[in-house]
Amino acid sequence: MPDDISNIRHLCVQREPRSKLNLIFFLICLNISGWLSFYIPFNLDLTENALTLWFKISYCFISFLPIMCFYFCDHFSKHTPQQVLVSKLIRSLGFFLSILSIFSNLIVGGVNHLKYGNYPYPKAGLAHPLLVLHCFCLAFYSLRLIYLELKNPGLPPKEPINLNIFLFRSLY
Repeated sequence: MPDDISNIRHLCVQREPRSKLNLIFFLICLNISGWLSFYIPFNLDLTENALTLWFKISYCFISFLPIMCFYFCDHFSKHTPQQVLVSKLIRSLGFFLSILSIFSNLIVGGVNHLKYGNYPYPKAGLAHPLLVLHCFCLAFYSLRLIYLELKNPGLPPKEPINLNIFLFRSLY
């Protein structure tokens, strides 16, 4: 995994180190790598408490993944004072969900073992729907930002095509 992170860093950041978009994309890749790397215990024989801790750490990455995707979409739009306030609220909510994930059982309530192969899987806690709602709201808000930017008549002729392709692909 360190080699993968190094390769991603090289592709995203070192080619154009001052590009904010490259840095954001690197952070998205880092979040996904962190999230998926904490699912390694699927193949290890760990106690239920150790598995729960691994899944709780994994959910910290999950709470920041939609935030990074929001910043990626926000990069294409003009920054209004409302968006700056929304950005601060989103980061605060991400930190709150991460702290809630690690220090309580409200996001990850334990471990379930699936019937097929007896694989461990995180059990949803009482506040897990809040994390899901957080992800969906950020996804829809990010798509809204891109859509509003597409309707902006002041864009150069080449950019709407790129934004259309991005919007179409992000719907998947």
